[in-house]
Formats: sequence, C-alpha cells, structure tokens
Amino acid sequence: MPRPPFPLPASLGPVFSAAEARRVGVSARRLRQPDVVRLGPGLYRRHPENPPSTYGTHPDRAWRDLQIAQARALASSLAHGQFYAGFTAAALWELPVPRPTRRAETRAGTGHDPGRGSRDPWQPDDRITIGCCTPRRISRRHGQRALTLSPHLATVVEHNGLPVTDPATTWAVVAPLLRRDDAVALGDAIIRDHRIAGTTRFRRPQLATAEDLAAASALRYRRHSSLLGELLPLLSTHSASPPESHLRLRIREWELPEPELDYDVRAANGVLLGCSEFAWPRYRLAAEYEGDHHRKDGPQWNRDIEKYHYYERHGWEAVRATSSLLYRQQPELRRRLAEALRDRGWDGR
Repeated sequence: MPRPPFPLPASLGPVFSAAEARRVGVSARRLRQPDVVRLGPGLYRRHPENPPSTYGTHPDRAWRDLQIAQARALASSLAHGQFYAGFTAAALWELPVPRPTRRAETRAGTGHDPGRGSRDPWQPDDRITIGCCTPRRISRRHGQRALTLSPHLATVVEHNGLPVTDPATTWAVVAPLLRRDDAVALGDAIIRDHRIAGTTRFRRPQLATAEDLAAASALRYRRHSSLLGELLPLLSTHSASPPESHLRLRIREWELPEPELDYDVRAANGVLLGCSEFAWPRYRLAAEYEGDHHRKDGPQWNRDIEKYHYYERHGWEAVRATSSLLYRQQPELRRRLAEALRDRGWDGR
C-alpha cells in the first residue's frame, strides 16, 4: 500500500499557485499527489476531502468561499466569451445553495476511492462551473465543469470584476437541480426586498424581480421551463433566509391560516414593538425562526429578549422555531403553532 502524502501546510489556502506552494516547501512532485487538484497552468486547489481548516464555518458557507476563491484565481485564464455559471454563479452572487454532490469515482491507478467504506456513494462536488455560448465549446479540465448555453438563454454581466450569468439566468439554470424547498429559498433570496423594519425603505435593491425570473424561465428552449413555472408562485419577496422559506412552505402544507410576512408589530398608539418573520395580526400571534446566530450574537440576543418582552406586554405571543423543530420535529412544531392559534381564537384543527 502506498504511503499517504504529508499534509499540505495550513498556510496554503483552498486555492494556490505553484509559486506559493514552492515558497512553503511544497515540491512539484507533491503537487501531483491525489489530494491536490490541478485547475490550470500553475494553479491548484486542495481535494474536497482535504480542505484547510474551516472550524466554525457552515459547510455550505465554506463551499461558497472556495468557489469564490477559485473563480478569482482562474479569472485571468478565462478565454474570450467564457463566464462563470451554474452553482459557481450562485456562489458569486452569495446566494443560498447547498453544496452540490456527485457520485464518487475511483481514481484509476491511485487507489483513492472517496466512496469506499461509506454507505453514501456521493461526495462533495467542489468543481468550478465555466460557461460559454454556442457555437463555442469549452475544453474539459480536471476540477472544472463545462456548461454550454444558447446565446439567448444566458445574460452575462460583470459582478465584482468577474464575468457571470445574471441572477435570473442563474436561477433558471440552478433551481431545477435542487430540492423544491431549496429552489424556493434560492428564488426568495434573489427577489427579496431588503426592507428596513418599521419603514418602507430598503437597504439595497433586489438582485432581480419575480418578473425577471418568470421571463428567464419562459424563454424558448429553456430546459425545465415547466418546473420553473411551478416554482414561481411559491416565491416571496419577504423571506430573509432559507429556514424562513422552508417554514413558510410548511405552514402552507399544514393548512394553517396564511400569515403576514416581515410584519411590523405595533402598539395601539403606533409605536413599533418589533418586526416578525410571520404574524397573524388577527390573533396577535407571531412566529420566528431562531437561527444559531440569535444565540451567538450578544446584541441580537438582547434585542430579541426586549422584543418578546414588549410583545407580551401588549398582548402578543411569539412561537419560536429552532432548527431542531423545523427540520427534525415538524409534527411538534405544527402542534405548537396550531395550539397557539386556537388559544387565540382560530377555529381550525
């Protein structure tokens, strides 16, 4: 059995050049080992199973950071007419897509089998996606995925100095590859109104409108256009995170009353008490998803406590949904919401 290679120095990032590797004592022979992926002339990245330390970083966030690093490193080697597309485009727009996977493959001659010894035959797919428009073609390279689109199906813009498909094109390409809940969360993030609580002002504009997504989805010869059309009515401009999108879908499936979204809760005299993701004003009930940042962010935690204090003083109740309730204890979460609604006058089941 061949001896495993020495670990790469921690000082090397997820993407690095041959010169950077030489400066920290990594030889050319070491760069030919199976835990290193060659992206292009003099450019490498770590194999997905051997990333640099990302302790405390969510895997999806770490994947987006790697995609962005690869895109920036490869930008100067893109040929005329090439651009970033697919999942890489979603990462460059900072959109919430889960880390993609692909079926594990044995590397001939290396004995390296990422899927061996695991019940799951799928492995993370950290390849970068490079697109072009017909009649051009892209030469396939290890560590890259090629995507060829008809010119009328791809709107390409410059974003942070990089050529990338615009958000509407990115939606039309990526959404059909996701589970329904994640496709809805992707669309929500693109069309979201970044409203300042208590006002009608916005922090920044939408990346695209619902009409933009509909137009991109309905273009002639667009793949999966019928599926995209089914997703569009499920989107909302008022969801700020994937869990909020997922909870909104569950509330609809559970046949609970339709809530107001991104709702300003006010006292009788009009004073703003707080803003809640879901609200049933008729029943003076709010619901919120409590992500981990609520617990870890001290100022946010203090604001939440103050808000719920004032809600209670003015006759409102708040149901707080955790990750565990939303993703692992859904019957219990539905029971809590339905019970709170019934206690406040709802006559449903």
